[in-house]
Amino acid sequence: MILSGGAHDATDTTIRRWMYIKQKDAVKGANGQFPIGTVLMKQSKRANGDVAMTLAMAKRGNGFNANGKDWEWFMLNPDGTIIDRGAGLMGGMCTVCHSGAPDMAYTR
Repeated sequence: MILSGGAHDATDTTIRRWMYIKQKDAVKGANGQFPIGTVLMKQSKRANGDVAMTLAMAKRGNGFNANGKDWEWFMLNPDGTIIDRGAGLMGGMCTVCHSGAPDMAYTR
């Protein structure tokens, strides 16, 4: 089930988004994949500066999440503490939606 780009408040033009990457050298290889150990975090903020959501994904490798190209998904509190995590986060919705991207990372 693709959410027509609406996941993560993507269609809300009042939301500002920041993308962070843990490793400075974590670039996609010739195969179009990020290396194992890559961590991406996305934080969305409302116009008043309040955090709307903080999400992350970590490249695990070794068959961790074969349907999701070995990514683990995270829902985080604004301070970075983990609310929930896993390959099947939100009933597998993260994996299903992100499967349309080359290595499942959107920057929108």
